[in-house]
Amino acid sequence: MARPDGPLRVAVIGLGFGQQVHVPAFRADSRCEVTTLCASTEQKSLEVAQRLNVPRALGDWRAVVADPQIDAISIAVPPRLQPAIALEALRSGKAVFCEKPLATHVRDALPLKGRAANGPPNMVNFELCECDAWDAFQKALRPGPLGRSDSIEVDWRVRTYANQRRLENWKSQPAEGGGALQAFVSHTFYLLELLKGPISKLKATLSKTADDPRDGETEVALEAAFLQGGNATVHVASDAAAPHHHQIDVFNSTQRVRLLNTSADYISGFKVFWSIVPGSEMLPLWPKGDGSGAGQAHATAADGRITATARLVRKFVDWALGGPPAHPNFADGYRVQHLLNVSRRSNAEGRWMDAIE
Repeated sequence: MARPDGPLRVAVIGLGFGQQVHVPAFRADSRCEVTTLCASTEQKSLEVAQRLNVPRALGDWRAVVADPQIDAISIAVPPRLQPAIALEALRSGKAVFCEKPLATHVRDALPLKGRAANGPPNMVNFELCECDAWDAFQKALRPGPLGRSDSIEVDWRVRTYANQRRLENWKSQPAEGGGALQAFVSHTFYLLELLKGPISKLKATLSKTADDPRDGETEVALEAAFLQGGNATVHVASDAAAPHHHQIDVFNSTQRVRLLNTSADYISGFKVFWSIVPGSEMLPLWPKGDGSGAGQAHATAADGRITATARLVRKFVDWALGGPPAHPNFADGYRVQHLLNVSRRSNAEGRWMDAIE
């Protein structure tokens, strides 16, 4: 895409998560101007645009993509709908910022990976690692990459609004992009490979409670082996009884480093702990006792997802304005999509599956 003379003109397509997170995240960067909103109907777009003071409202994403007065597209629609919009936006030369997962099947993500490889700037919003706690966690794991003996354990237990009320919508339908695997484990896959490199094989079991009549799984149990050695065990439940938490442990025979969130905020509530293993007490490592390490999310936004997404937006805008390519991009999104598909096949066949293409 050509570098705009003025602010990067951004359109947001999809006004659920789009108005909650994408609009404030882009507005946090002074180099951007959110000029257009688009929902499934023009009336809905107009209502939100008036409330958020956005100049234009449209009800057809094709009109947004074709508009030469728009430089970048931010997409926050259900995963089944995302590939068609993103692909057409890339073909139109526009920078594209997407939600995760990139699609509902690897066959729909593959054209995006191909088109984006030498195309306009493209990023996927794997926002969990865009916070001060993650920075402190990675610093505690240094020096160097994780070794062959390092293992990872992930335990993530929440109860979503949709699961608490047994809502029947796209978030409960795997074919639309719903279910615990795509909503939560997509994040986990990205983080696992960020920490320890490619997963070489995995085994996944998808389930739900007996009294849940809906199609989508609410629980995922997963084992993974890494190409460079070591392993991971993952348990994710999106219909779990309280107390809820998100815990990531990296450990070997000499130490354990833990990233733990017991708050209602998916991102800004994380803390970091450390111990000598086995059996020793986990000691607080971050934030510091004097509050000097407090997360930036509390200072700037009530919702940590906004601040984390804003960090990714800054990288995206840097790229769009002529800076270096950034991650996570569509190639990263495609890799996660591949792992999601391998997980479903593993569950269906009840066996370990190769995860390297």
